[in-house]
Amino acid sequence: MNNGIHTGQLIQKIMEEEGRRVEWLAKKIPCDKKNIYKIYKQEYIHTQLLERISIILQFNFFAHHFNYVDEQINLHSSNFLNQ
Repeated sequence: MNNGIHTGQLIQKIMEEEGRRVEWLAKKIPCDKKNIYKIYKQEYIHTQLLERISIILQFNFFAHHFNYVDEQINLHSSNFLNQ
């Protein structure tokens, strides 16, 4: 299911907005900087890695997914009630 959120691109966007370099995040995780470029290309990120990146960047990436889920629940519940 595609919820319209490409997590890797969102991570890249936050990194760019914060003026952070790939090397900085790679050192914090820690991993090779090639892995950061791979993360940028991934639509979905493993929960533990996303949690680590969220803490490092001080940005709650999970909130974007929860907002989508809430919207879908509201949409489906209103459709269900109108049937």
